[in-house]
Amino acid sequence: MEGEAQKAAYFHATLRAAGTLLPPDEERKHPTLRLEGGGLEGELPLKPERLSPTAGRHLRKTLQRHPEGTAVGLVLWPRTREEQLNLQAAQVGFLHVYPRPELAGTFSALSLPQAWEVASGRLLLEVRPNQGGGLNRPFALKLFLPRGLEVPPQLWEW
Repeated sequence: MEGEAQKAAYFHATLRAAGTLLPPDEERKHPTLRLEGGGLEGELPLKPERLSPTAGRHLRKTLQRHPEGTAVGLVLWPRTREEQLNLQAAQVGFLHVYPRPELAGTFSALSLPQAWEVASGRLLLEVRPNQGGGLNRPFALKLFLPRGLEVPPQLWEW
């Protein structure tokens, strides 16, 4: 049981992004991030309810210290709608002014595998709440992996 509790302390699903910071103005009510690269294009309003406490503090400091057009990196806690990534609902976990554009669009998850359908390339994962974390209930991630990708046998041995 203790090993299970230790594993649970590290559950996560994150998506890295990079872009340009746009402060609020007549057109934008909230500071906004114009996403660039990694297949993540568009504008992401940085609404207070979509920011972790850490990201909220960093956003205020970043806006005070850096001008419009500052390149920023961020880590998103993804949300989905109709089995698609919903950037407008994603939580911003971390925000910093040292972006690594080469990591934009990369995804990582540490979760429990629930199903692996080789023929369709579908991997179903479950991310559980961490003790003291902001996630209230577990959620499932359905990933579609390239055909022919070998999933190591140790993935299923925990």
